[in-house]
Amino acid sequence: MQDYQNIHSVSDDGTGEDISLTTILIPEEEGEIIKSHIKKNPSQDLILEINHQFEDKTKTSDIRVFFSPSDAKVYKLLSSLNNVDINFLITHTNFNPIYAFRLNEESEKSPNYKNFLFEKGKCLCGTKYCEDYEISKGSTGRDILKEAVRQKCLYLITANNNQPHKYFDYMKNYYSECVVKNTYTDECASRSLQSLDDEFFSLKKRLDQCFIMSFNNPDKIYSHTDDIFTKCKTNIHLEEASHYLSNLMRKALPLISINDSLFYGQWNKERVVKAVCSSIKNSKEINYCNTFIGEQKNIGDYVRFYSLFVLIFIGVVFLNLIIFVLYRRFIKKNEINNRSILQELNLEENALEKKNYLRINSEHTTQGKDISQETLDENQEGRIDKIEIINIDHDKNTK
Repeated sequence: MQDYQNIHSVSDDGTGEDISLTTILIPEEEGEIIKSHIKKNPSQDLILEINHQFEDKTKTSDIRVFFSPSDAKVYKLLSSLNNVDINFLITHTNFNPIYAFRLNEESEKSPNYKNFLFEKGKCLCGTKYCEDYEISKGSTGRDILKEAVRQKCLYLITANNNQPHKYFDYMKNYYSECVVKNTYTDECASRSLQSLDDEFFSLKKRLDQCFIMSFNNPDKIYSHTDDIFTKCKTNIHLEEASHYLSNLMRKALPLISINDSLFYGQWNKERVVKAVCSSIKNSKEINYCNTFIGEQKNIGDYVRFYSLFVLIFIGVVFLNLIIFVLYRRFIKKNEINNRSILQELNLEENALEKKNYLRINSEHTTQGKDISQETLDENQEGRIDKIEIINIDHDKNTK
């Protein structure tokens, strides 16, 4: 049996049992992922969906719903179920409604307060069971306690007669006729029961018998008088919750237990069905489950995906860094090669220019020598001619 007492309690947190809000613990790594998402998206609403994973799956799922007849949250969930949903619960689960009541802190501390509740008609079996719920005129806390016993009896009778649908039909009728109107009288319950089927009187007779027999009354007074409610010691249906819930857990009512694990999350049909299907062996073979459950991933899958994404990102960055470094080296090497080639080209160009310069200078020098020689020859020829003229003139004078 699951130890429900420690599910919500956080030891040594400085507040102890004063925490009455539904609380769950998650691993630090997953919490950091959530916190990081909130920081990056401060304006975005964050909705966490819990996919329930069960290590020990069973052929049929054990479902326990702990609630009071005044808990509208449970009626809304049950009212959302159609015949197909109910058939699934009947076939593949052991559904068991367990009626429990929140303990009033004042009544826990002070016996006088319980006496006060008893005097106000809010208790059964003396002050053994009390319900301090604010309801409309004409109803009392005792009426809610009696309705809990009546509903449990109806569930047992219809289940034994292979008519469990009638229990769910009654719950829908009672919600619209009584809970919504905040009325919990016997007359309101009778109207809800009468609209159930044509065998109202037969069913009501069995229901009244179960109701009376559920009280442990040492005086054996079994009649619809206040004696049975004041002289009884216990009630087997109202005691059932004490086998599962501690006083601390009663503060968190209503609760759903699936295979001895508490259900967390929004109370709607889709999410509850997903959790139930997750607790059943070979749920993929159940067509009904396939329409709801699909492919579930737990937080570990998302953590692994996130880690893989980070590794891939780091790998891509590292690869780009290597490519960048190699590219830089390639460019640098090309620059050195290009510089060497340019230097060689410059040297060759300078050598060619020098060679051309020397060739041009040589040509100019040769041409100069030729011109000088020609001039010299011309000068010598002139001198010869001049000498010849002088000699001719001399000869003339001598003659």
